[in-house]
Amino acid sequence: MTSTGKFNRKVTIKSSSDAANGSGGYTQTWSTVTDVMAFATPIGGSEGLTAGTLQSSQGWRIRMRYRSLSVTNRLLMEGKQLNIVSVEDPTGQGREIVVFAEFQPS
Repeated sequence: MTSTGKFNRKVTIKSSSDAANGSGGYTQTWSTVTDVMAFATPIGGSEGLTAGTLQSSQGWRIRMRYRSLSVTNRLLMEGKQLNIVSVEDPTGQGREIVVFAEFQPS
């Protein structure tokens, strides 16, 4: 387990909900669940062409104390919006989770 002193970044956990848009449809909105300290390290990036446009992404490995989190959540770290790819409990003991997330610049 990563000790508290090793947590190097503040991470905001967000959850989504659908809000009526006034035109009979819905708009996805994101609200803050909580702020946590985590140990985050970049794990590589990629670039490629999608529909003739250069797209890039940066992967992150983020360790934090155990909490209920899934790919339906989103993270905000240092102003960057991160989409969660997977969440694992590496020891199966409910002490910490490892989140793999991806940042895709606009």
